[in-house]
Amino acid sequence: MRRRFTSRMILDIVGCVHLKLDRGKDCWILIYDDREAGISDTRSVTVRNLSDWTLKKWIDETRAYVAYVNAKWKVAHDQPDRDR
Repeated sequence: MRRRFTSRMILDIVGCVHLKLDRGKDCWILIYDDREAGISDTRSVTVRNLSDWTLKKWIDETRAYVAYVNAKWKVAHDQPDRDR
């Protein structure tokens, strides 16, 4: 039997203050929003019900997404500014 969990529990375990997990139509949407740093990104997870995945799978997917956004931001901001 699986233990019941919520999107808030997933976010609390991952611990990223810039992350939200919202329900979309037939999917869940990971939203990374750090306005101060100018970072905004989203990823759709095509899972209808939160309980279709285990808590561990959600945590792994969410941590991987945060790592992806951080790597993408670092690469984008490490590039020389060609407009100067």
